[in-house]
Amino acid sequence: NIFTGRNLPLLLLSLLHWCDWCAVCYCFNKIASISKGMQSTDFASTTGRITRMHPLMTTSITSNNLISSHEIFCVNVNLYVKPDRREQFIDLIKKNEVGTLNEPLAIQYVWGESLNEKNLFHFQEQFKGKIGFEEHKMTPHFAAWEEFASNKDSPFTKSPEVYTFYKS
Repeated sequence: NIFTGRNLPLLLLSLLHWCDWCAVCYCFNKIASISKGMQSTDFASTTGRITRMHPLMTTSITSNNLISSHEIFCVNVNLYVKPDRREQFIDLIKKNEVGTLNEPLAIQYVWGESLNEKNLFHFQEQFKGKIGFEEHKMTPHFAAWEEFASNKDSPFTKSPEVYTFYKS
């Protein structure tokens, strides 16, 4: 029967289009409870109707830790950059911005210089769940940032200020 076993999730996904994330998340949670052991990549590779991977399909749908569409993990950072490291810093940040915005779980990467204090830069980043931020920290552009920031000759005049929270 087409409506039983492993075929049911595939049938449900074949009916799904790129739609509201809440509906997608709801559907994946339902599918997860039906098809134990099937990976999210199985759905994408076996259905002809999915043309783009849903951003939340980066983990096994059998786990109970799927990211809620309402769980937006935010990072705010204030960086006080040494004047002689400013150009190197800006060049690196522009590359980091491009890399971050191409990550499947990144939502936003906004940065700028303070209007009141030269070489003070503010950042606001948003990710789909804390897992999005954890995956961000494993990227090559983040590794380049870590290398720059942890240099023996610190690029900062003051320690970075980092604030994390969930969007309400």
